[in-house]
Amino acid sequence: MKKLKSITISHANLTGYITKHLNLNLTHIDFFGNKLRGKIPNSIMLLEDLDFLNLSSNALVGEIPTSFGDLISLQNLSLASNSLSRSILTSMSAIPGLVHNDLSSNQSNR
Repeated sequence: MKKLKSITISHANLTGYITKHLNLNLTHIDFFGNKLRGKIPNSIMLLEDLDFLNLSSNALVGEIPTSFGDLISLQNLSLASNSLSRSILTSMSAIPGLVHNDLSSNQSNR
């Protein structure tokens, strides 16, 4: 699976944590509407070509990593409907091509 670029597992009642061991070639991750819990792993910030990330409607907790600003290829981000917190506007403003950013229904400070 070294050539895998896109993974979508939505509305599948997927439980557990997001793996810390992600294929570095991933450009698209969609885990919308599952039962994933825990924190967003820092390993996601290593995905230099990631342009789409949807972790909405899960049970993720903790702070939104400030290193999200390092994902310079990111265009679409949705972390809505979790229990995430952090003042992230400064970090997100560093992403040059970000066109969609949904952080609604969290505990974020703006």
